[in-house]
Amino acid sequence: MNVSGRKFKNIAVSSISGIGNSIFAVPMLRLLRKNFPEAKITLFVRFKPARALLDECPYVDEIMVIDYSTVKSFKSKVRLICELRRRKFDLLITAFPSEKREKNLFAFLIGAGVRISHKYVNSKFSDLGFLQSVRIPVDISIHDLEQNLRLLEIIGIDTTNADRKLQIWTSEDDQTFAANYIEKLLGEGRRKDKILVGFHAGSSEEFGMTYKRWGARNFARLGNLITEKYDAKILLFGGPEEKGLKMAIAERMKVTPVIVEKTSMPKDAAIMDYLDLFVSNDSGNMNLALAVGIFTIGLFGPVDSVRADLKNEQHVVINSPAHCSPCWGLANITEPLICSLPEVICMKQIALETVFDAADKYLSKLIETEN
Repeated sequence: MNVSGRKFKNIAVSSISGIGNSIFAVPMLRLLRKNFPEAKITLFVRFKPARALLDECPYVDEIMVIDYSTVKSFKSKVRLICELRRRKFDLLITAFPSEKREKNLFAFLIGAGVRISHKYVNSKFSDLGFLQSVRIPVDISIHDLEQNLRLLEIIGIDTTNADRKLQIWTSEDDQTFAANYIEKLLGEGRRKDKILVGFHAGSSEEFGMTYKRWGARNFARLGNLITEKYDAKILLFGGPEEKGLKMAIAERMKVTPVIVEKTSMPKDAAIMDYLDLFVSNDSGNMNLALAVGIFTIGLFGPVDSVRADLKNEQHVVINSPAHCSPCWGLANITEPLICSLPEVICMKQIALETVFDAADKYLSKLIETEN
């Protein structure tokens, strides 16, 4: 099917994966809006926090939360599909990753005239990818946001000079909350000589993603090294389900860190805006920090970092030196992350010294520049 050059008026973008995936869809949404300024663009996301982060996005007209796990009864599923079919979308773009059969079936059932998506290396008939109108092969050598931009080439949009900047949006209330939070933390007026460093030691617990964690002990040791050299304040981010993990880090640190109690993703983003450095496993919070514009060190073991490495001065990626790393990439993205070894070794083999050296290099340069 040749759909290049068509004038679409009612467009839907389905980004019903993780929060980070929704952030990686923003450059595509920006370019889509530029090329279809008069079209109505509806964005589907999986999580309410993703909607909150993108609620003020000027590139879309509406954001809907579509979470299959909450639409349980057959009647409610039919009601949802009928509601979306009545909207008569003439184009549906299923953003990367789109490997699951539910996403392909969803695209087909809502009745969009043209449906575009990716074709995976190990695609199976049961994945129902054939229900899409046009698919392009996944390129295993590029970042997720580039995968999304490539989808626009199907409809004739040149992506060569596309703005690839990540963005999220925080409200005035979020920014006021963060300003008050930091003021309470540091006293009236932030002291210029006080360095703020954020950690995220958690990760999603779905599909075996806990294998991506560097561990509380390592983060605590890193925090000790940073606070000893720079008299920095460490802030621990993470959801309510990660409270125990944050406490485990705090108990091991010589200087008590700040445990950031989860309120909302936009408020977390507003607090992050005050940070000098963020250190994280591969997670939604890592991507959030990158979208805010914070210098970020990302730690990667089982997951292929090519999907998340922005390859710019703002992002330092540290890959595990383990012989088996990475074991989970675009070639097997349709499968859960499962370690085949008796013990998960990849994250353990990321040396504390390597991570501290990266943090030390950036912080020393930052202080030198400010002085």
